[in-house]
Amino acid sequence: MQPRRRLEIPPVKAACLACRASKARCNGQNPCNRCSVNGRSCDYLPSRRGRVVRAPVTPPSTSNSSGSPTSVEGLTGGGSNKRPKISSGPQGSLHQPNENGSIGLRLHRSNQAILDAYYLLIHPCYPVLPPPVATLLDKQQAQSAKEGDVFYPESPLLHAIAALVALVPRRVEHDHAAVQARAARHDYAEHCSELALRGIDRDMDASGPLTRSRFHQDVPVRFESTIASFLVAVYEYNYRGSMMRARTRMASVITMAMDLGLHDLGLESTTDCECKQRTWSMILFFAKKLSIIHHLPPLMAIGDPRFKTPSPTLNVIPEPWGPILGAQDILLTSQARPPTSKDLEILDLTVSSYIQDLDRPLTGREPNDAEGLAAHNWWAVARIVVHSARIKLHRLSAFADIPAFVNKHCDMTALHDAKYFPMPSTNCHELPSPESLADSPKADEWPAAEATGPFSAQGSADICLKSAFVVLRMFRYLTEVLVDRQLQLPGLHDVNEDERRAIGPSVPITMPLMACSAMQACYVMVMTLYRVKFTLVTNRTFGEDSSVHSDPNFQDTERLVEELRHGVKDTLHMLEKYQTEFAHIKAMYEELKMVYQVAFVDV
Repeated sequence: MQPRRRLEIPPVKAACLACRASKARCNGQNPCNRCSVNGRSCDYLPSRRGRVVRAPVTPPSTSNSSGSPTSVEGLTGGGSNKRPKISSGPQGSLHQPNENGSIGLRLHRSNQAILDAYYLLIHPCYPVLPPPVATLLDKQQAQSAKEGDVFYPESPLLHAIAALVALVPRRVEHDHAAVQARAARHDYAEHCSELALRGIDRDMDASGPLTRSRFHQDVPVRFESTIASFLVAVYEYNYRGSMMRARTRMASVITMAMDLGLHDLGLESTTDCECKQRTWSMILFFAKKLSIIHHLPPLMAIGDPRFKTPSPTLNVIPEPWGPILGAQDILLTSQARPPTSKDLEILDLTVSSYIQDLDRPLTGREPNDAEGLAAHNWWAVARIVVHSARIKLHRLSAFADIPAFVNKHCDMTALHDAKYFPMPSTNCHELPSPESLADSPKADEWPAAEATGPFSAQGSADICLKSAFVVLRMFRYLTEVLVDRQLQLPGLHDVNEDERRAIGPSVPITMPLMACSAMQACYVMVMTLYRVKFTLVTNRTFGEDSSVHSDPNFQDTERLVEELRHGVKDTLHMLEKYQTEFAHIKAMYEELKMVYQVAFVDV
């Protein structure tokens, strides 16, 4: 056996983005041979593997520095080992024009620039920090960083914010450039999240009190690592799609928060009280949501008497935080064990009280600034959560756990897991038209769901349908109406149309958490459509109080079917916009697209 010949030309240490995307060999020049032949832009991103050779720079004065700048302007080429230059746009590089041939990243030159980016892009979706203390325009005018300055953030919270912000595109890319830009954003965000985790470990290993100055006047330095760890968990779940990493991270966040006493504040009133309440409530919400979405045991005991911290206030009527956390507890309770008839009645009364409070116009703030947008965003989230809880309580009674999806999504039964499948086809997505089903001997085999507690099966179906329409209305309000208002914030209102189309599919970042509620609402609508088709074939009604009839008033049935079709179609359109940026959404979109094409083929 002859020994392997060594390559005459050893592989380069850094390949350009185009060669990395196509998994082709790169010669490391600028432009490389493949890009020269194909006439493509040749861009490089520093590798995170192994030892990175860096140009000598003046180290920061503080000993707590991470040793690596969070803000680099990117990727204009000039050699595979060329250090990217520092960004210093007049508005913190939030929407600085890209240089020719570069890949646009949202990069920053100061603590204040990152904080401004947080309030523009993250705070409306995750208001974990207190409200801004000045308008964004005032902050931008106060910035004074010089061109070419190297920026070394000291706080891990700044790195965590930079990781989330970096994933928001600055322009619309097409074809191969989109792959390169997306890879660059995710690589840079991963780099920032790693720096955040290093900073968190460094803070935890500190032998004494942390001596660095606050980057936000209302956020104590000792809380920064806890909030940073929470935002890293958000990044790992929403953008990377890693549920286990996010749950593991949230378990440590809960421990860190309880060690700081964030769970036991009582009714104290201090300068840091708002930050403590918001941090603890956001931790509770996200930890519970992860358990609900994936049908897993809760990370903390439901109704733990040690948790005495009151919910934060967003200065609106109705306040959303109490109903959100209460409805989540109901979902976790019903998930742990099926409720008895008495339990169902009590839980439904509780959810109904939340719905009565929330189902009215929001007053107190307009969505004209970051805090106002956060209030409207969480009012929409609260309505989604409480109506999803009511659907969950009544779904089994209404639809007898009949599958509408082939694959497993959230807690809904998949086709291959179904215990009882009465449809005349082996695939529920191939439901025949009413005409072909009229003479079928199986036409009378729709399962008669048992009444649960004080509710009839059809009464539960009607409750589910009404709540499903509310969920999808709020889903649209969350992902379309509020996104348009967010683009009107100072600092973003002057972006061009291409930038608007780029930003839209990335906010709100609560989207992956709400997608399960949207899928459940679509399940209700699809199953209601099947029931309508069934009633048309068998010429029967489901009760005088039902919204589904096969009486001579055929126009009402047509109108209902059209509303169902538009509800699913609008959800499909919204999921399509978000499937590229968020890891979970693509599978849901593909499944719902198939269901829509089959269920509504003859509508």
